[in-house]
Amino acid sequence: MYGASSKEDILGRSALEFISQAEQEKAATDILGIIAGEARKTTEYNIVRGDGSRYDTEVSPSVLKDTSGNPIGIIAIIRDITERRQAENQLRQSEEKLRLMFESVTEGVTITDLTGNIIDTNEATARIHSFGSRQKLIGQSAFKLIAERDYAKATENLEKTLTEGCSGTLEYTLLREDRSEFHGELVASLMKDATGNPVGFVAITRDITSRKRAEQEITEKNQALEEANAQLQEVDRLKSIFLSSMSHELRTPLNSIIGFTSLILDGMTGDINEEQKEQLTLVKSSSNHLLSLINDVLDISKIEAGMVELSLEEFALKEVVSEVVELLTPTAQMKGIELIAETDGDIQVYTDRRRFKQVLINLGGNAVKFTKQGSVRIVAGLHQENGHIHEDSLEVHVIDTGIGIKQEDIDKLFAPFQQVDGSLTRRFEGTGLGLHHSKKILTMLGGDIWIKSKYGKGSDFGLILPLKYRGDEDNEENTGGG
Repeated sequence: MYGASSKEDILGRSALEFISQAEQEKAATDILGIIAGEARKTTEYNIVRGDGSRYDTEVSPSVLKDTSGNPIGIIAIIRDITERRQAENQLRQSEEKLRLMFESVTEGVTITDLTGNIIDTNEATARIHSFGSRQKLIGQSAFKLIAERDYAKATENLEKTLTEGCSGTLEYTLLREDRSEFHGELVASLMKDATGNPVGFVAITRDITSRKRAEQEITEKNQALEEANAQLQEVDRLKSIFLSSMSHELRTPLNSIIGFTSLILDGMTGDINEEQKEQLTLVKSSSNHLLSLINDVLDISKIEAGMVELSLEEFALKEVVSEVVELLTPTAQMKGIELIAETDGDIQVYTDRRRFKQVLINLGGNAVKFTKQGSVRIVAGLHQENGHIHEDSLEVHVIDTGIGIKQEDIDKLFAPFQQVDGSLTRRFEGTGLGLHHSKKILTMLGGDIWIKSKYGKGSDFGLILPLKYRGDEDNEENTGGG
């Protein structure tokens, strides 16, 4: 213990020699006190070995007396406590690190006993609850930091934590020192001793007032948007109903103008000169154009208002395609465009024939209109996907060698009253409703439409449609794309 090779090396030497110089004066005072009969407790000293190394000891001294009761010496029990001191130092360092971590987190950390009394907490907890310091919280019940109306929930979750080990993250109405309320989020975990017995709880607290305020603002904005959207939908519905109900009033005068103009042009009312004929032809053409626009608007409005009555019938696909080609042929011939129809087999379709034909006329008419030279092909057959033929679906492509469409403009195609380039409105006659109308019709019939195009090279408009109309319940399942 003293660094000597044998006890003979230390016999006869003063015990003070083995105590560090800094503690020798204290040791001499302790010895005099012991001899004088003062009660002495266990004392710690730093001992110096012969090689100069040091270690800590714990000394329990007592007086050695003769038979007459006179003190003749001191007997001391000495223990080496170096390892204990090292362990204590490590524990103190760990506690300091733990306290540093305890205080560095932004969330409130609170340790309570099993009844909820606060044993320790960090400054963040004091800050969250607007207390001046953490010391004000120690010793208080954690329940005093919770609004009374949440006591029952807090008690229930404390019991749950005892049985399950963790409460989960819960929201409470918490209190500040001035008893004002705020929104808080709390999660509690059970603490156990070395034997596994519960000894208390540790709780993490967050102030979520800002988050709750933001959530409330978002909720209010969403409600406002929903209300505005509902109002817009109602306005749109009323608009559609109004336009649909105006069908007769709008079409009747136009049909009269077209009819009387035709009679005059046919000479039924007498002879007219060439200039009059030219002007009346312009009137008739403009009237037909306006009637076509009104028909499209009214049809779209009826579809949106849910007022369309479908006229379902079975017909041959080849027959409808031929009718469309026949209708488009004069315009195609005038432009020198080759118009080709390719129909695969004898396919029968059960749907609204008139509206399906209108879609093909819209697509074919656009193809002819925007093609300067080359060809327009209408290819119809059973729907094919990844080499697999769908026996219950029809697929039609209208392929042209026209001006094509830029990729960034494709999304505009199916919007109402739009053409991808404003100058096209002047260069090509058009209302901008054809594709929008076609998509509405196909959706109503359970189909879909898509486009592939390369600017300056041409376009391929494709559509898919059930061979047999399946009703409103199945329409969503019948849509597809290329």
